[in-house]
Amino acid sequence: MLNSLKDLYWLAGLLEGEGSFMHGPPSKPNSPIISVDMTDEDVIARVSEIFKRKYHPVKRRDKKHKESYAVRLTGKKAVSLMMMLYPLMGNRRREKITAVLSRYDYEAEEINRKRQADNNRKLAGTDIEWALLNKDKLSLRERARHLKVHHETLRRVLKIR
Repeated sequence: MLNSLKDLYWLAGLLEGEGSFMHGPPSKPNSPIISVDMTDEDVIARVSEIFKRKYHPVKRRDKKHKESYAVRLTGKKAVSLMMMLYPLMGNRRREKITAVLSRYDYEAEEINRKRQADNNRKLAGTDIEWALLNKDKLSLRERARHLKVHHETLRRVLKIR
């Protein structure tokens, strides 16, 4: 994510003035967010590069306003970055990061990680052969349901083969 210590310090300074540290939405409460929204596209492009996320234009509320751009980092990558940034931030931002991280459920994240690992392990060679043999008879989602894995997991595994 970060290429150098210089990037970390640059990002800390930018986020101190222009960034937001937020709880995840109700639909994804365990997905904290770091967000930056500003009119300087070159600065947002650099943040985008550091986050390894695409940035996008934000719809103007008023035609008189300059076009602005936004980029977000979410989930455990945002949590990790918040922890790195914490000692570099001012009191107000530290308090916000503490509030966001206090609601982050590390156990749920670990359970989710294990579930994803189980999904990958469930697909033995015979399962993959079955999925390939039935590609004309059943949709990807039907085959994934039969194998009890997420359809994107099956898609990824079949694409690798």
